[in-house]
Amino acid sequence: MGASTNLQITPVPGAPFGAQIISAELRSFGDEEYAAVRDALDQHTVVVFRDQQGLEPQDQLRFSRRFGPLLRSLLKKYTLAGFLDIGVVSNVLNERGEPIGIPNSGRNWHYDVQFDRSPPNWTFS
Repeated sequence: MGASTNLQITPVPGAPFGAQIISAELRSFGDEEYAAVRDALDQHTVVVFRDQQGLEPQDQLRFSRRFGPLLRSLLKKYTLAGFLDIGVVSNVLNERGEPIGIPNSGRNWHYDVQFDRSPPNWTFS
């Protein structure tokens, strides 16, 4: 990897692709860590961040925006309250029996914008 950092990036055991970053706090990333994550995405296609504690919506947005402009969900009712740039995927129902997020979206991995003229390079879930 090109970036020099203390992040521990390891391939996902037994998987044909993917890497994991364990116990790294996304909210405290600097330029070197972002470069290392970008390198890991290029090399492994999928990167899983394990053990995130206390990550606030603002932290998630700050992290995601470092990789380019964000796409807003067309389903506004499934965005996080106060954060139109964060879509909620969930099978949990509220007290009225309605889904709090896009239901069944995580059953099979997919990429909604693959047919766009200029789709984003990455998806953060």
